[in-house]
Amino acid sequence: MLKKRMIAILLAGVTTGFLLAGCGITNTGTTDKENTADEEESTVTEYGIVNPEDVAKKLETAEEPSFSKEDIRGLSVVSGGEVLYQINYTEREDRQSFRFWDMVTPYASTAVIDSESMYELFDTLASLDLTSGSEDMVDNTQDPDSFDTYITLNYYESEDDDDQEVDPDHTFTLLIGEKEDSNYYCVLKGQEDKAMYLSSSLIDAVLEQEAYDLLIKVPYLVNYETVAEVDVTYKNKTYTMTMDGDTYTISGKEVEEDEYTSLYSDLMQPTLDGEITDDIELEDDREPLITIKYIRNLDNAVDYIVKIYSYDEEHYTISVNGEENFFLSGDDIDTLIKAIKKGF
Repeated sequence: MLKKRMIAILLAGVTTGFLLAGCGITNTGTTDKENTADEEESTVTEYGIVNPEDVAKKLETAEEPSFSKEDIRGLSVVSGGEVLYQINYTEREDRQSFRFWDMVTPYASTAVIDSESMYELFDTLASLDLTSGSEDMVDNTQDPDSFDTYITLNYYESEDDDDQEVDPDHTFTLLIGEKEDSNYYCVLKGQEDKAMYLSSSLIDAVLEQEAYDLLIKVPYLVNYETVAEVDVTYKNKTYTMTMDGDTYTISGKEVEEDEYTSLYSDLMQPTLDGEITDDIELEDDREPLITIKYIRNLDNAVDYIVKIYSYDEEHYTISVNGEENFFLSGDDIDTLIKAIKKGF
């Protein structure tokens, strides 16, 4: 019951932590229909994934970076040449406020960021003293050209604390060298003639941050006000929900808004129960147990195709627009199946 209430609040866009989306309502009404194996998934429209390192190429490089956590608009963290995670703030017509944040890497912008955890990370970054660079600290035994661990950060620089512009206008890349005692030897890219020693506890907090821990533990969120039609396929039969203005239908029958939103909320009850790591192999020719399609009513909004697959006796996996990164619990899927049977 608590979980259902949480999801319902999120879908309504009430919480300040993560509002969901805008409005605009059209409809393509249909009734229950048999599922066909050749059905093309032509409803998905792709947003270009915005890489914060690409954004940085167009920004002014800050000589003495100074920013607050609220000023950050993009972050890329690379360790040993491997991209650990990337976060970017991208305005989209179908979203509002905190939902503009995307986990670009490793989840291709399909996961939902927990803004509270994200800003704790940003607070750590803002506490780094990046103005302490000095020629006297240059260590000629450490060559910045060989450093393959770095942090690129894009931010908005404002002298007015109340001015919260969206687009970043400054960037920097912090190159991280070897650890010496309780500090890392660091230089700002482009200023290799100066060096600084930064707290290893702060740097390690950024490098060791798990991307999964920055997520709200729901696989996806789509505000019902931005969805014209939902198609739910289970056991080779597809059931349809539609919304057209103030008219709501389930399986072709007109229903009250409360009944519609209750079932809509039920479809999003499963929560994440772990991450699919690189050592886990998934078969390519699996058939989904459940497929849910959210067809949006905004021209530039991305549709969602959600597929749930059996994995073992206790877990299922979930794919969101082709990105299969997480496990769901068997108990949650049992509850989802009951909701589908009851709701349709």
